[in-house]
Amino acid sequence: SFSHCSNLTTGTPSPRLSPLFLPVNESTELGRNLASLVACTIAFLIAALISN
Repeated sequence: SFSHCSNLTTGTPSPRLSPLFLPVNESTELGRNLASLVACTIAFLIAALISN
């Protein structure tokens, strides 16, 4: 759901691509949710395209 996407990105001050550049332990933590993160990124891009 989109609210779950918001929960993943909330509190991250850096750009949305930042998970690719986080320290190893944080990347490992995000890696468990990689599928959700990718789905959320795609959903966000689609929403951005629609709103434009």
